[in-house]
Amino acid sequence: MSIVLSKREWWMSGSLIGKPPDENLISKEKNSIESKIAVNFLSDNKPVEKSLAHQFLLFKNFNGGSQIVFMPSDQIKSYFISYLNFTYESSNLSKKEIEKLTDGNTKNGFLGRDEAEMNFSEIDKSGLVFFNPKGGVEMVFGVNSAFPLLNNPYFDAKLSQEHIFRLLMDDSISTELLLFCIDHCIPDLPFFSTLPGARYLNDIDFLLNIPAPTVQGGF
Repeated sequence: MSIVLSKREWWMSGSLIGKPPDENLISKEKNSIESKIAVNFLSDNKPVEKSLAHQFLLFKNFNGGSQIVFMPSDQIKSYFISYLNFTYESSNLSKKEIEKLTDGNTKNGFLGRDEAEMNFSEIDKSGLVFFNPKGGVEMVFGVNSAFPLLNNPYFDAKLSQEHIFRLLMDDSISTELLLFCIDHCIPDLPFFSTLPGARYLNDIDFLLNIPAPTVQGGF
C-alpha cells in the first residue's frame, strides 16, 4: 500500500494485508535503513528544517533575494563553489573549520566528482539552480523555458510547453520546483489557462504528492 497526504488528509492507495506478529520481521524492519527512509516523512525533522531555513536565507542573500538563478551550464560548478564559500564565511567558522569542510566536499561530495560528470554543458547549454526549502540546492536542466521570469534570459516560448511537461512528469525533478513555477509564473504561461494544463491545476495538490514506498512490518 501507499499513503498520500493531500489537503490535510491521509489517503491510502493499494491493499494492506495483515499478518500475525513476527518478532524477527519487526526487529529487521526497525533496523532497516530503507524502511526508516520510507516512513521518514512521519518523523519530527525540526533540526533539519531549522538548518534548511537558515541555508535558504543564505542562498537568497547570495543571489540578491532570488530563490532561483539561471546561467550557462559551464558556469554552474564555479557558481556552486562560490556559494559554498559564501555559506562558510557567513557561518562564522574558523579558517581551519572551513578548510576541513572544503576538503570533505572535495573528497566526498559535489566538488569531488569526475570532470566528465561535471561537464553539465553536455546535458544542456543552460540550466538553473534552485533552493528547495525541503531539500536544499538543486541543479536542473532542460526546463528553463517553464520560467518566464525577469532574471531568466533563456526563456523560449516555443519550448515552454515541452519544459512544463518535463516539470510535471520527470520524477527526478522536485515537487517544490514545479510549485515554484505555478506560484510565480502562471499569469505568463498560457499552458495553464487551457486544456490539459488547466485540468492539471485542479488536482495539482493530489498529483504532486508522490505515494510513499510500500512498507512491510507490524504496527
